[in-house]
Amino acid sequence: MKCLLLAAIAVLALVSNAQAMTFAQLALGGPYELVLIVTNKTDHNSICQITLKSGNAQTWPSKISMNGGTLMNLGALNLMMGARTTSKTVFAGEAEVRTGYLEINGIDGYSITDFAVNYFYVYRDGKTVIDSTGVPASDSSNRFIVPVERGEACDTGFAWAPYVDPSVPASFDVTFTLYDNRGQLFASVSKRFEGHTATFFSQIFQNLPASFVGHLRLEAQHRFYFVALRMDSPPGGPQFTAIGGQTSW
Repeated sequence: MKCLLLAAIAVLALVSNAQAMTFAQLALGGPYELVLIVTNKTDHNSICQITLKSGNAQTWPSKISMNGGTLMNLGALNLMMGARTTSKTVFAGEAEVRTGYLEINGIDGYSITDFAVNYFYVYRDGKTVIDSTGVPASDSSNRFIVPVERGEACDTGFAWAPYVDPSVPASFDVTFTLYDNRGQLFASVSKRFEGHTATFFSQIFQNLPASFVGHLRLEAQHRFYFVALRMDSPPGGPQFTAIGGQTSW
């Protein structure tokens, strides 16, 4: 009986301390929208909080509209959801494209594990959807590996976001090590993590040839959230494919 009680306490502690569900890349404004579909998986009411952030846990820097409504400053959005219900929210921004990241937390004693989330980037040309890309919640680790390609009409981008924990400082070094398709070391550089960043690997390694296939390894002393995206550039607008990023090697 004592063992069962200790096990139950351990499970409750794990649930109550669950990290936020974090999406390490968010682009809003101009042609970019975000579609967020949230389902309460449980048989009871539950509440989650959606927060759009930039930099290192800073508030979103511009106005946002939801479901075609008026542009407004939005610090956080609380979703009070009944058992097994689903909510869809379309976020849009102002004319200028802004980037950052998004966190979803269970609040008022509820857990993030109560919720299933679909997260889509949408790129529009007027009323026409040019591209819609579903992206899973980002993993957190201090080591990532991701296949990369750079070509005439394609590139591989990535974004990282802060892992909120008292043991993780606001700034630390991340080592980027790039290998070619034969497994040969191409280059290694160090970049400073100072909050959300979105870039292409071709901007990190500026001496890349016009055509390159290989893999990139990221390593740091501290955890962070990471996502990788392939961008193709056909006529009409960019198309993105989520390619994630393995958290070990």
